Order: sequence, then structure tokens, then C-alpha cells
Amino acid sequence: MKKINKSVKFLLALSLFLSTGSTLVVNATHITDPSGIGGQTAPIPVHSRIGAFDPTDPDSGNPIGPDGPEIDHPTWLSISVPTIVMFSSGGANGTGTDHDVLGSPDFTITNHSARGVYVTVNGFAQTGGGDEGIAPIETLTLVPAGAYTNENVDLFIDDEIVEFNTALPFMTIANATRPEGETTGSATPVPATFNFSGTATNTPATAVTPTFSLVLGFRVNSMGYTPAPPTP
Repeated sequence: MKKINKSVKFLLALSLFLSTGSTLVVNATHITDPSGIGGQTAPIPVHSRIGAFDPTDPDSGNPIGPDGPEIDHPTWLSISVPTIVMFSSGGANGTGTDHDVLGSPDFTITNHSARGVYVTVNGFAQTGGGDEGIAPIETLTLVPAGAYTNENVDLFIDDEIVEFNTALPFMTIANATRPEGETTGSATPVPATFNFSGTATNTPATAVTPTFSLVLGFRVNSMGYTPAPPTP
């Protein structure tokens, strides 16, 4: 890595979008017509709910009624996410003078739902700053901590932005639970954090500030993950 001869701030801001993916596949019936006559029919039961549902209450029950199948219904999603995140050169936390190291503060995703939430990274793309803006970036990784499961996701490898052809596992946040001894009311939310870590070279004398969009996906995980998440 080339020595950086200028001590300058290298700041990049990222907008955060939310993708929940509400398509459900409960089960499937394969219809065949051995007679070749045609005109087969498929009666499909329809369940419904009319009225409020509290995803933070562990006793809320099935969103589509007590007689409905147990499915990971999107109604359970209740999540707090940052509206903007950022990273810069300047060492592990992005505030020092080591400008060949990219870093950031910790940002928090909080699960308020009484069901576990599976989080993926669905996309990462540049939105501004041009080629000169991203030229100093060698590597950049999204690093989660504090969730039940954590998977690092590379955003830059070998000076190039990673192309996302599919959603990548990122973290699974445990379900919110009530404090011991309490039997009513909303559950205690579960936070998990992430930050940015990377490397840069040939930082310009005048700081560049490219921008990006980071797309996270969220899906209900009925496994619950009742155990408390590990300490980061």
C-alpha cells in the first residue's frame, strides 16, 4: 500500500433503504390432469384479519387467526434502522489521522418484534462523486456485531464495488422478549450494531465525498432465537 502524504478527511455518506419482501409461500399444491381432459380446479382456503395487530406483544398470536397456518407473516416486522450512515478515513472509527484505514462509528438496527428478524444486504451502489471519488477505496466491508448470527459483507474488493447478484446473509436479530416475571405488554427490543471497515490509498489533497445507497432486506424468522444475542 502506498504511503499517504496528506492528512485529509475522507468522508462518504450512505442512504439506507428498507426492503421487506412481502411475498409469501405457505405451501404448494401440484395439480396434474392424467386424463388430459382439462378443467381441473383448485379450492384454496382464505384466512384473514381485520383490525389492529401488535407485533411487539409475544401473545399477539398468529396474524391471520388462530386457525391459520404458522407462517412468517410480514406483519410481525417492527424494526428501527438508521436513516443515514457514513464512513471516513482516519483509523478504525474514522476520526483519526491514519488515512489509509477506513472506519466508522457503530450504527444500530433494533428489532422490536416478538419474532426474530433475518437481515440481508441486497445491494450497494454508488450514487454520486464519480470515478475520482471512489478511486482511493481499496477495500470496504460491512461488519455486524451483537446479533444472534453475524456475517461480514464485502462492499469493495480490490478497488472495485462488489456487484450483488443475490441477497447476502448479514445478521439474524433475536426476537424481543418480556423481562423475566412480566406477562403483559410489549417486549424489550433487541439491538444489533454494524460498522464499516476498509482500506484506502492515494488519498487526494482535497477530500472527496462520494455517496452510495445501501439496501438492506428484512424477513421474519419464526425460529424466534429466544436465547439472548451474544455480547459483541
